[in-house]
Amino acid sequence: MSSMTPAERLRATYAFQPVDHLVRKEFYISPVTIERWRNEGMLEGYTGNFSRETDPAKTSKMRERFSTIFPGHAAVPRFNEKGYKNVLEWLAKEKFNYDPLGSCNIKVDLGWVELPFVPPYEEKVLYTQGDYEIIQDISGGKLKVFKEQRPGMDEFMPTYLKSVVSSRQEWEGDVKPRLDPGAPGRYDELEESSSEVERLRDRNGTFVI
Repeated sequence: MSSMTPAERLRATYAFQPVDHLVRKEFYISPVTIERWRNEGMLEGYTGNFSRETDPAKTSKMRERFSTIFPGHAAVPRFNEKGYKNVLEWLAKEKFNYDPLGSCNIKVDLGWVELPFVPPYEEKVLYTQGDYEIIQDISGGKLKVFKEQRPGMDEFMPTYLKSVVSSRQEWEGDVKPRLDPGAPGRYDELEESSSEVERLRDRNGTFVI
Protein backbone atom coordinates (compact mmCIF):
# COMPACT_ATOMS: atom_id res chain seq x y z
CA MET A 1 0.00 0.00 0.00
CA SER A 2 1.28 3.47 -0.85
CA SER A 3 1.88 6.06 1.84
CA MET A 4 -1.19 7.97 3.02
CA THR A 5 -1.52 11.52 4.27
CA PRO A 6 -2.64 11.91 7.89
CA ALA A 7 -6.04 13.06 6.65
CA GLU A 8 -6.47 10.01 4.41
CA ARG A 9 -5.31 7.71 7.20
CA LEU A 10 -7.74 9.16 9.72
CA ARG A 11 -10.69 9.11 7.33
CA ALA A 12 -9.95 5.50 6.40
CA THR A 13 -9.71 4.55 10.07
CA TYR A 14 -13.14 6.05 10.77
CA ALA A 15 -14.54 4.21 7.74
CA PHE A 16 -12.98 0.85 8.79
CA GLN A 17 -10.91 0.79 5.61
CA PRO A 18 -7.30 -0.43 5.14
CA VAL A 19 -4.53 1.97 6.18
CA ASP A 20 -0.78 2.08 5.61
CA HIS A 21 -0.25 2.09 9.39
CA LEU A 22 -2.21 2.96 12.50
CA VAL A 23 -2.83 6.60 13.31
CA ARG A 24 -0.02 7.70 15.63
CA LYS A 25 -1.43 9.83 18.43
CA GLU A 26 -1.15 9.84 22.20
CA PHE A 27 -4.00 11.25 24.24
CA TYR A 28 -1.92 12.39 27.19
CA ILE A 29 1.63 12.42 28.53
CA SER A 30 1.69 13.19 32.23
CA PRO A 31 3.83 15.96 33.73
CA VAL A 32 5.55 13.36 35.93
CA THR A 33 6.58 11.39 32.83
CA ILE A 34 7.84 14.51 31.05
CA GLU A 35 9.83 15.47 34.13
CA ARG A 36 11.44 12.02 34.31
CA TRP A 37 12.30 12.01 30.60
CA ARG A 38 13.89 15.40 31.01
CA ASN A 39 16.02 14.18 33.94
CA GLU A 40 17.07 11.10 31.94
CA GLY A 41 18.21 13.20 28.98
CA MET A 42 15.47 12.23 26.55
CA LEU A 43 14.64 15.86 25.88
CA GLU A 44 18.16 16.71 24.74
CA GLY A 45 17.82 18.86 21.66
CA TYR A 46 14.66 20.60 22.80
CA THR A 47 15.46 24.31 22.75
CA GLY A 48 12.18 25.66 24.04
CA ASN A 49 12.06 27.51 27.33
CA PHE A 50 10.91 25.41 30.29
CA SER A 51 10.99 28.42 32.60
CA ARG A 52 7.67 30.27 32.75
CA GLU A 53 6.19 33.34 34.35
CA THR A 54 3.35 31.71 36.24
CA ASP A 55 0.25 33.34 37.62
CA PRO A 56 1.33 34.64 41.05
CA ALA A 57 -2.10 33.77 42.44
CA LYS A 58 -1.35 30.09 41.84
CA THR A 59 1.29 29.43 44.45
CA SER A 60 1.12 25.65 44.77
CA LYS A 61 4.45 23.97 43.93
CA MET A 62 2.57 21.42 41.86
CA ARG A 63 0.88 24.14 39.81
CA GLU A 64 4.23 25.80 39.19
CA ARG A 65 5.71 22.51 38.00
CA PHE A 66 2.68 21.81 35.82
CA SER A 67 2.80 25.21 34.14
CA THR A 68 6.54 24.80 33.55
CA ILE A 69 6.04 21.54 31.66
CA PHE A 70 2.67 22.27 30.06
CA PRO A 71 2.78 25.86 28.76
CA GLY A 72 -0.51 27.67 28.45
CA HIS A 73 -2.21 26.52 31.65
CA ALA A 74 -0.76 29.13 33.98
CA ALA A 75 1.42 31.05 31.58
CA VAL A 76 1.54 32.35 28.02
CA PRO A 77 3.23 29.87 25.64
CA ARG A 78 6.58 30.77 24.11
CA PHE A 79 7.83 29.42 20.79
CA ASN A 80 11.27 28.07 19.99
CA GLU A 81 13.02 28.63 16.67
CA LYS A 82 11.25 25.68 15.00
CA GLY A 83 7.82 26.93 15.94
CA TYR A 84 6.98 24.40 18.65
CA LYS A 85 5.02 26.13 21.36
CA ASN A 86 5.73 23.49 24.01
CA VAL A 87 7.62 20.30 24.72
CA LEU A 88 4.62 18.12 23.82
CA GLU A 89 4.59 19.43 20.26
CA TRP A 90 8.33 18.85 20.03
CA LEU A 91 8.02 15.25 21.27
CA ALA A 92 5.16 14.53 18.88
CA LYS A 93 7.18 15.60 15.84
CA GLU A 94 10.84 15.00 16.69
CA LYS A 95 10.62 11.83 18.80
CA PHE A 96 7.42 9.93 18.10
CA ASN A 97 6.38 11.04 14.60
CA TYR A 98 2.74 11.46 15.59
CA ASP A 99 0.18 12.31 12.96
CA PRO A 100 -0.87 15.98 13.02
CA LEU A 101 -3.85 16.64 15.23
CA GLY A 102 -7.15 15.90 13.56
CA SER A 103 -8.98 18.38 15.72
CA CYS A 104 -8.89 21.99 16.79
CA ASN A 105 -10.00 23.56 20.02
CA ILE A 106 -13.02 25.80 19.61
CA LYS A 107 -12.74 28.04 22.63
CA VAL A 108 -16.31 27.75 23.81
CA ASP A 109 -16.34 25.86 27.07
CA LEU A 110 -18.82 23.00 26.77
CA GLY A 111 -17.31 21.14 29.70
CA TRP A 112 -15.21 18.02 29.97
CA VAL A 113 -13.91 16.87 33.33
CA GLU A 114 -15.16 20.09 34.90
CA LEU A 115 -18.55 21.58 34.16
CA PRO A 116 -18.69 24.70 31.95
CA PHE A 117 -19.78 27.10 34.66
CA VAL A 118 -19.63 30.85 34.01
CA PRO A 119 -18.45 32.06 36.38
CA PRO A 120 -16.63 28.98 37.74
CA TYR A 121 -16.67 28.28 41.44
CA GLU A 122 -13.71 29.43 43.50
CA GLU A 123 -11.10 26.72 43.92
CA LYS A 124 -10.16 26.76 47.59
CA VAL A 125 -9.06 24.66 50.53
CA LEU A 126 -11.97 24.16 52.91
CA TYR A 127 -9.97 22.45 55.66
CA THR A 128 -7.09 20.06 56.24
CA GLN A 129 -7.36 16.48 57.46
CA GLY A 130 -4.00 14.93 58.33
CA ASP A 131 -2.09 14.40 55.08
CA TYR A 132 -5.09 15.52 53.05
CA GLU A 133 -6.92 18.67 52.09
CA ILE A 134 -10.65 18.95 51.55
CA ILE A 135 -11.08 21.35 48.65
CA GLN A 136 -13.78 22.90 46.54
CA ASP A 137 -12.98 22.62 42.82
CA ILE A 138 -14.04 24.92 39.99
CA SER A 139 -17.17 22.78 39.46
CA GLY A 140 -18.25 23.40 43.03
CA GLY A 141 -17.67 19.83 44.17
CA LYS A 142 -16.02 18.85 47.43
CA LEU A 143 -12.93 16.65 46.98
CA LYS A 144 -10.38 14.96 49.22
CA VAL A 145 -6.84 15.32 47.85
CA PHE A 146 -3.24 14.98 48.99
CA LYS A 147 -1.80 18.17 50.46
CA GLU A 148 -0.48 20.61 47.85
CA GLN A 149 -1.51 18.31 45.00
CA ARG A 150 -4.37 18.57 42.56
CA PRO A 151 -6.02 15.98 40.28
CA GLY A 152 -5.02 16.31 36.64
CA MET A 153 -1.63 17.74 37.58
CA ASP A 154 -0.38 15.01 39.88
CA GLU A 155 -0.89 11.33 39.21
CA PHE A 156 -3.77 10.41 41.49
CA MET A 157 -7.55 10.37 41.58
CA PRO A 158 -9.28 12.45 44.25
CA THR A 159 -11.99 11.14 46.51
CA TYR A 160 -15.24 12.83 45.54
CA LEU A 161 -17.16 13.70 48.69
CA LYS A 162 -20.02 15.86 47.46
CA SER A 163 -21.45 16.99 44.14
CA VAL A 164 -22.24 20.63 43.52
CA VAL A 165 -25.94 19.73 43.39
CA SER A 166 -27.69 17.89 46.19
CA SER A 167 -31.06 19.65 46.22
CA ARG A 168 -33.50 21.45 43.95
CA GLN A 169 -32.81 24.64 45.87
CA GLU A 170 -29.07 24.46 45.12
CA TRP A 171 -29.77 23.76 41.45
CA GLU A 172 -32.20 26.65 40.95
CA GLY A 173 -30.40 29.15 43.16
CA ASP A 174 -26.72 28.79 42.30
CA VAL A 175 -25.94 26.10 39.73
CA LYS A 176 -28.40 26.60 36.87
CA PRO A 177 -27.56 30.32 36.42
CA ARG A 178 -23.89 29.39 35.83
CA LEU A 179 -24.93 27.26 32.82
CA ASP A 180 -26.63 30.15 31.03
CA PRO A 181 -25.64 29.81 27.34
CA GLY A 182 -25.80 33.59 26.98
CA ALA A 183 -23.51 34.37 29.91
CA PRO A 184 -21.14 37.28 29.16
CA GLY A 185 -17.71 36.03 28.20
CA ARG A 186 -18.72 32.51 27.17
CA TYR A 187 -18.10 33.14 23.46
CA ASP A 188 -15.37 35.78 23.64
CA GLU A 189 -12.77 33.62 21.87
CA LEU A 190 -15.08 31.91 19.37
CA GLU A 191 -14.23 34.09 16.37
CA GLU A 192 -10.48 33.77 16.89
CA SER A 193 -10.59 30.00 17.33
CA SER A 194 -12.92 29.59 14.33
CA SER A 195 -10.29 31.29 12.19
CA GLU A 196 -7.76 28.73 13.46
CA VAL A 197 -10.09 25.90 12.39
CA GLU A 198 -10.31 27.36 8.89
CA ARG A 199 -6.51 27.64 8.75
CA LEU A 200 -6.08 23.99 9.74
CA ARG A 201 -8.80 22.87 7.35
CA ASP A 202 -6.96 24.48 4.47
CA ARG A 203 -3.53 23.14 5.47
CA ASN A 204 -2.45 20.24 3.28
CA GLY A 205 -2.84 16.85 4.89
CA THR A 206 -4.85 17.90 7.92
CA PHE A 207 -8.27 16.50 8.66
CA VAL A 208 -10.23 18.67 11.11
CA ILE A 209 -13.07 17.04 13.00
